[in-house]
This record gives sequence, structure tokens and C-alpha cells, in this order.
Amino acid sequence: LLHEVLGGSNRVSAELPNSFIAVLERAVTLVDSGYAPDPLAEADLRRTIGLSFDAVGVPMKGADQLQKTLDLRSATLGPDAEPTLDAYEELAMIQSQFAWATSNLKDYLATVDRHLALRISHAGPDDPATLRAQVVVAMAEGMPRTDRTLQSHQRFRQVLPRLRIAFGADHIIMLRAMRAFANTATSNEEALEHLESKTARHRRLPS
Repeated sequence: LLHEVLGGSNRVSAELPNSFIAVLERAVTLVDSGYAPDPLAEADLRRTIGLSFDAVGVPMKGADQLQKTLDLRSATLGPDAEPTLDAYEELAMIQSQFAWATSNLKDYLATVDRHLALRISHAGPDDPATLRAQVVVAMAEGMPRTDRTLQSHQRFRQVLPRLRIAFGADHIIMLRAMRAFANTATSNEEALEHLESKTARHRRLPS
């Protein structure tokens, strides 16, 4: 598809990434006009375009295409089909890059929560893919302004022993989870102190 958009040329121009972004936008226009022969082919094309947008530093446009990939696969294959679950994972990966904005954080949390629920339903709580999804949710819960930092702490404590059994203590997934857990420790302590302070003040109020 990108070859066709470039008019048969393998050259993009020396002005990357801006020129390639323009190529990707033309590719989106082609796909929007019905270029793909069927929904699954369209989903694959949008996935390629979305990951390419992300690679050249435009993750929000990438997320738009990954969301459409997810919707197409879910409608065609079912919400818990493996390609659909893979689309959830890739969409969450891109959304995490701009989830710091409050307006985007809600969408990111919705994606990771739904992905985890489907993974548990599809393969059970101890499947390696489910455990990876648990880590992603715990990391998302630990982000600022989520009001879920205590849940993040609890989820990490529950999933880390199972993660160690599934992947081993030295696996990169385990190491990343441990680092994320350590990074959220301070914020969890602060959240707990804040909660205890509010509870104490509430108890002192006259009834």
C-alpha cells in the first residue's frame, strides 16, 4: 500500500519524518475509500499504518488506526479472538505514550481494563499473556491522577509472585514489573497517608 501511495517509488525524500507522515496520511485516505478487499485485510493495513505513525513520532494518529484495527477484528473474529486481543495490547502500548493527559487517561484505562478482562475470560488468570496484561493494568493504575494508586500497589503484590513462576526471576518482563512496582511505592505510601488523614478527620467531625 505504501509503495502504491509513493507512486511506485521506494524513495520517500530526505525530509523524514514529515514526508513519511504525509505518505501515511495518504494511505489512510486510500483505506478510508475502500482500498482493502475485506474487513480483516483493512484491519491489517490500518495496523501497519498505525504502528508506522507511532514509529515516526505521531502516536495519537497511530492509536486512531489501531482502534479501528481493534474494532474491525472484534466485529469479524469476536472480542476474545487472539488477533483481537493482540490489537488491544498494541493499542494500549501506543496509548500509554500520551495517557498523561487527563482526557486520554480515561481511554487508556478503559483499554487496559477491557483487555485484562478478556484475557482472563479467554485463557484464565495464570496464563502468561494474562499476567502481562495484569502488569500493564498495574502500571496504568500507578500513573498520576488515576485515583487507583492503592489498587496498583495491591495488584503488583498479587501478580509478582505468579509472574516469577511463569517467567523466572531474571526475565525482562519480571524486571520491568519490579521496577514499575518500585517506582509506584512512594506514591502509594503518599496515597495511603492521605487516605488515613481523611479518615481521621472524618472521625473527628461531629455527628
